[in-house]
Amino acid sequence: MNRRGFILLEVLLGMFLLGIISVTFLPLISSAQKNLCLLETKNNMKYFAETILERIKAFEFDSENDEYILDMKLEFLMERFCREATAEVELPIFDNGEYEYLVRINKLNQNENLWKITVSITSKENSERIKDVVLEAYVPKPKKK
Repeated sequence: MNRRGFILLEVLLGMFLLGIISVTFLPLISSAQKNLCLLETKNNMKYFAETILERIKAFEFDSENDEYILDMKLEFLMERFCREATAEVELPIFDNGEYEYLVRINKLNQNENLWKITVSITSKENSERIKDVVLEAYVPKPKKK
């Protein structure tokens, strides 16, 4: 007897096995995709915190500076840090839903020429699954001319 195709039973069995395999692996793929999105958010938070620290380190009073950290001008932030021995700033000042992160910057004088800066970033949307990103750095106090 010459068989030239599949019988209906073989096709149905193949579809049944394919269905079982796909039902088993679809939740794994879905959770892997969610974890990748959370990882991307966490990396963006780290990058943002590093950017804030680098802007503070590179700040100079004598240069024309029009940089902002969220909705606060960097020059105003640095003037406040120079006036107070210990300062804490929470950004954004006006929460109108425009920004996806909440930022807390703490400054502590170590001595007259050195500050300890702590930047804490919190995600607004995934706060229950993502922990805060906290970076600390020692920064030389910028000189006013």
